[in-house]
Amino acid sequence: MTEGICKNCKGALAIDAWGKSICPTCGRTTKTKTNNLEQQNNTIDNTTNPSIIALLSTLGWALFAMTGLSGLFLTSQDGGGILGVSLIIAGVFQLSIFLGFSAIIDQLYQINVNTSKPDSNSQ
Repeated sequence: MTEGICKNCKGALAIDAWGKSICPTCGRTTKTKTNNLEQQNNTIDNTTNPSIIALLSTLGWALFAMTGLSGLFLTSQDGGGILGVSLIIAGVFQLSIFLGFSAIIDQLYQINVNTSKPDSNSQ
């Protein structure tokens, strides 16, 4: 069973459960084609990125903020200068790792979307 996203209401629904190309959530009709693949291409919206990309970048920024603020706090304390600077540097590394992972996943997703589209030159 394949899943898709209705272009009208953006609801994720199983395409096989749609009767006569009518979205069960919003009730609007999508364009009906004779080819099932063409019908799926009309109802699936591939412009949205996976939520893991935003989650990883948000997590990276949150960890950076926590370690950076902890580092600033320790730097202002007596005898905690080196530990505070180490925490700030660790926060920068964590941020770069999480933003790097989200960029890699975004690139892989874009490659997947571009290779899953039917080739218009072959018809």
